[in-house]
Amino acid sequence: MFTNALLYMTEFSEKNSGAKSNNLKYLYKKLPAGVKIPDSACIPFQVCEYTLGLYPDMKKKIKQLCDQIGTIKSVRRMNRILNQCKDIILSLPFKSGDKHMSFIQQQLSKFGIPESQWDAAWHSIKKVWASKFNERAFLATKKLGVNLD
Repeated sequence: MFTNALLYMTEFSEKNSGAKSNNLKYLYKKLPAGVKIPDSACIPFQVCEYTLGLYPDMKKKIKQLCDQIGTIKSVRRMNRILNQCKDIILSLPFKSGDKHMSFIQQQLSKFGIPESQWDAAWHSIKKVWASKFNERAFLATKKLGVNLD
């Protein structure tokens, strides 16, 4: 489980953030003192799964779809099912009463995202989460033995 729903660059690590975030942190440490890069933050691994857990029916449907993919030989059919998974992720509502979701919203506000752009930010977050259901990501995780659901 995650301890913070939003991490700043100093908190990035292989346990909770991806290669791009970790490379940014590495670069930041190597820059001379006079060179500045923009502040950076990320939503750590497991927050998508946590959010899905707030909606058991959606989580169950993704699991069913992922189970189906394992038996399919057709790439076209596999992509249709992956697109259904993406659609479920993109339809996740924001649960403002949840402490982690509220924390994300508060931190993004502190980070400079105005309340008027929150819906667009939430949609962008979900697009990143949905990207794990593209063909390339699916095949890469399958090769590594990682479950998508």
